[in-house]
Amino acid sequence: MEASDNPLHADFMFAWICALPLELAAASAVLDETYPSLPATTVHNAYVLGKIENHNIVLTCLPAGIYGTTSATAVVSHLQSTFPNLRYGILVGIGGGVPSKRIDVRLGDVVVSKPISSSGGVIQYDFGKAIKGGHFQRIGMLNQPPMVFLTAVSQIEANYMRSKDGLILAEVAEVLHRNPDMEKTFSRPSVGDRLFRSTYDHPSSESSCIACDPTEEVNRVPRVSKEPQVHYGTIASGNRVIKDGRERDTIAQEFDTLCFEMESAGIMNHLPCLVIRGICDYCDSHKNKEWQGYAALVAAIYAKSLLSAIPVVRSQPEKMQKRGGWTVPFSRNPRFMGRDSEVDWLKTRVLSRNYARKAAISGLGGIGKTQIAVELAHRIRGHYPMRSVFWIRSLNLKSVDQAFLNIGEQLGMKNAKATNVKTWVKAYLSSKKAGSWLLIIDDANNPDMWICSKSSSPALTTFLPQNQDGFILFTTRNQQLATKLAGPDIMRVSEIDNVAAIKLLHRSLVQDTLLTDETSVYTLHSLVRCFPAQAIRISLHGT
Repeated sequence: MEASDNPLHADFMFAWICALPLELAAASAVLDETYPSLPATTVHNAYVLGKIENHNIVLTCLPAGIYGTTSATAVVSHLQSTFPNLRYGILVGIGGGVPSKRIDVRLGDVVVSKPISSSGGVIQYDFGKAIKGGHFQRIGMLNQPPMVFLTAVSQIEANYMRSKDGLILAEVAEVLHRNPDMEKTFSRPSVGDRLFRSTYDHPSSESSCIACDPTEEVNRVPRVSKEPQVHYGTIASGNRVIKDGRERDTIAQEFDTLCFEMESAGIMNHLPCLVIRGICDYCDSHKNKEWQGYAALVAAIYAKSLLSAIPVVRSQPEKMQKRGGWTVPFSRNPRFMGRDSEVDWLKTRVLSRNYARKAAISGLGGIGKTQIAVELAHRIRGHYPMRSVFWIRSLNLKSVDQAFLNIGEQLGMKNAKATNVKTWVKAYLSSKKAGSWLLIIDDANNPDMWICSKSSSPALTTFLPQNQDGFILFTTRNQQLATKLAGPDIMRVSEIDNVAAIKLLHRSLVQDTLLTDETSVYTLHSLVRCFPAQAIRISLHGT
């Protein structure tokens, strides 16, 4: 993937949320591809950007040492403000298992939130009110996972039923083979999986369970395979760590839960979400960290299989059902180069609602403003064909009227006439049915036309549409007019750097013999740096 094609903030639809750096490391290790960081729009969150199948994924982690539902809610809020097309989340990491005779949850297994009759898949066990008699009444309901996840869960569940050898353990080996430095922390631990009766407390003076009474261990039938088992049901979420087997069983019996954790209750009602937990302990006083790395990795592997089961079309911010309108009068320039950062700056603003819906490119004539706008238009068209791109050349009122007529015809206006087409186009593009669009107004250099018309016609700003799904880009030589039309979002185009100028010169020259003449090279190099658009025209004609 070329740098200019790297996804922007608006290209991400799935968020992968972790509570611990350990979980983030496991998540990063299962990505198919990683992307460079994007410019920060907030100081609150840091992100890892990547891809699974063809889904763009943004990974993030809660601030160090700040856990629980409130912190998770804040992280989601910052995610949504940074990535405007974010629609779904998966909360992936470690959790404490609830062992029972009915469902044999063990260390290294995976628990996935799934709606049952009494809950949507996650319950907040500590949110409620004290009532008469010293009892606690839980209040409120949390949303269930979105259908896109539940459909994928059903598919994965069926796949696991058909597989004799299991699907997770082999992937663990593959991840550790690719990342040998992870083996110490993320391999399956050699320490055994010991479950003690809920009434038996761990000796306070011991850090391990070596001295724990073996007669207090729960006898369980050994499993034939070390393949992690996946369990589906209710996950209990709250703002404190459960480290008591008796309390664990009391809450689990009331809500029929399989697992405890501390973050999902802060997310479920703010971002459609599925919770995936690798079991690292049994929520009792015998807690230790030996199984955390392995549990984090098996949860991440399941999460990857989930995302891989979702049809790729679902991950696109804009569904490719039809092509948008197109009135750009210029073909793409195959010699365009040296301005990728400017195009990316503009593309970010076009695609993200975090910015104002107007911007301007300003600079001297011939500096390349129109070429940048043309390249932007074609990149938007290539990646987002449903988004309409319209072009108005503002040489004079006649050219503006003709451009509005062309747009009106593209939008289906019957019997378009110059007398009312601008009003009609404005109304249409300001409505929801217009969809997403980019309107480029080129050569907006005359303040009399745009701001304070001296003719009988109103100023052209009167006819500019306003829509959160639309964006207007001006190109102009007039810096003051740029400010009046676009406000603070102005990109001032300067000369290109020496390396890009030389490459452009070599790519554009028709007469290679000019490169042997020192005077010609110096003259053309200076011209290309300062006025690349004019220089290309000169070099192509060899004059």
